[in-house]
Amino acid sequence: MVIRIAVLGSVDFIKRLRQFEHELPSISLDYYTYNKPSEAKNIVQNIKPCDAVFFSGSFPFIHATESIEKLPIPAYY
Repeated sequence: MVIRIAVLGSVDFIKRLRQFEHELPSISLDYYTYNKPSEAKNIVQNIKPCDAVFFSGSFPFIHATESIEKLPIPAYY
């Protein structure tokens, strides 16, 4: 079973994460980039179905708290 994770982060963070994505064969990552952490709230509202959401840090997580509370899946940073 492949676990699907939505990853929210800056362009640089996503670029670094893609470098070792191949080392996680049982995980499928869907990438969502933002220019400012405050954009995370709107991004969360539009993510594709997944098993969990991972934020690149606490700032985007805090900005998206209201949207995260509506998700039926776990969200972490």
